[in-house]
Amino acid sequence: MLLVVDQMRADYLSRFSSRLSGGLVRLEQEGMVFEEAYQDYANTETAPGHASLITGLPPSRHGIVGNQWYDRSSHETIYCIPPGEPLRYLDASTLGEWIKKESPASRVVAVSGKDRSAILMGGREADAVLWYDPEKGRFTTSDRLVRRARAAAEISGWLAGLDPVSKLSCAVWDRLDGPGDLPEAHPDDDACEPENGRLFPHRLPCLGGLLRSKGPGSLAEEVGETPYFDEMILDLAENAIDRFALGADDAPDLLAVGLSATDLIGHRYGPDSQEMLDQIRRLDRRVGLFLRRLEEKVGAGRSVVVLTSDHGIVSCPESDPRKLARRIFLKDFKQKLEAGMMQRLGPGRWIEAIEGNNIYLAGSPDDPRPARSLSVPYERIEREAAGQLSQDPAVVAVYPRSELGSLPSSRHSQVAPFSQPSRSSPSSSSSGADDPFLPLMRASWKAGRSGDLMIRIQEGWLLGELRTGTSHGTPYGYDTHVALIVRAPGLLPGRSSEHVSAFRVAPTIARLLAVPFPAGLPSGPLLLPPSR
Repeated sequence: MLLVVDQMRADYLSRFSSRLSGGLVRLEQEGMVFEEAYQDYANTETAPGHASLITGLPPSRHGIVGNQWYDRSSHETIYCIPPGEPLRYLDASTLGEWIKKESPASRVVAVSGKDRSAILMGGREADAVLWYDPEKGRFTTSDRLVRRARAAAEISGWLAGLDPVSKLSCAVWDRLDGPGDLPEAHPDDDACEPENGRLFPHRLPCLGGLLRSKGPGSLAEEVGETPYFDEMILDLAENAIDRFALGADDAPDLLAVGLSATDLIGHRYGPDSQEMLDQIRRLDRRVGLFLRRLEEKVGAGRSVVVLTSDHGIVSCPESDPRKLARRIFLKDFKQKLEAGMMQRLGPGRWIEAIEGNNIYLAGSPDDPRPARSLSVPYERIEREAAGQLSQDPAVVAVYPRSELGSLPSSRHSQVAPFSQPSRSSPSSSSSGADDPFLPLMRASWKAGRSGDLMIRIQEGWLLGELRTGTSHGTPYGYDTHVALIVRAPGLLPGRSSEHVSAFRVAPTIARLLAVPFPAGLPSGPLLLPPSR
């Protein structure tokens, strides 16, 4: 049982501990808690995180370098799981495939609120891959992800008969304890949050006739930004245990569940909001119910449960007590870079694209087209782009492809969870061999998909298009430091303060299930205490 809580920062378990008494606390009490677990790469997004958890590899090796990236062949931004061939870009085997190879009778089921989470966790040998489609207002699947076409048709028919959204028409999300702010979070009226719908209670749209199929404001869309979304996902996961007879025999099965509400709530309201506190409290209760039902279905002591996350999130820049953090709008950032490049090199399209912390340059060695008739060699384009970026106050370091093309270290670098890099200056903005973030940048970079340059922005700053709310995607501790708890039959509970990599999740589950895992993983299974 792999529970991935999208955007579950490690500090939620401690910050909100006095308000928790359900499943999260039970897992802490009955399992091994790894207090210093990290996603050991820089581009901390949903797709790379789930792919790393399920393959045991960094993005540089499994190939999912972002939720999306710039494709030099089509000159377009492409999604990590293209509809026609969803696993085209996943360059590694998954935990489910390891299990199936060892035990063909085993079953692998993945459920999530997001397509990319479910599809990547399910892998190529899944018996069912299920995710929520906000355009349809229900869960769905694809016959390209299930081994037998007949099974895919049966699954689609089953899902079509479920209606998780309609019952939430006119639902109200209010605080568990009623009106009044709790001290563990910021006041409800926070400038970080959108002006429309900033305060509790939050009311979901009512269905009037036909359900609006898509677009902001529809019930099908809005439900994702409430705790009800995780309830829907766990309801389906419980249903799937019965439908696919998971845990019904001695063959090891895998149920991977991606809980997506924390991420969507975090983007809208921020990690320090009253909404996030209430979400974690409700998640705690619902996970507790799920664990009880899991035991009722498969029996006590017959399940391995691992809870972790794909990434964290940065606090809203407006919340920075130092008053140094800033919102940097990507459009403005790109225009400024392009203008600087034209001053340096003359008229021309020197910057092809910016995706996350990746800068794609003209004349790149990765460009499959015949050499363009550029008046400037690529080496100078790269040098001038790095110089221009180094002058931007938002940028701390610039990493050229020549520094990025080697494998990362096998453990977390010596970066403290909330390190405080100095403000950038022309003399300190370039990266170097002694840069403790360099291994994390290398772990994110793959030739042909990543940019020619990668950048590291100021800690606490936010680069993107959000005018309210916040996001993730950096190598800093607030994005890389994740919750990690392992509970297994006979395993002694405890806590570890050792720095461990989330790459170790897949081989750890494999070992607990007595399933071989591939040689050459950067990190082996977690060191667990002796069994009772």
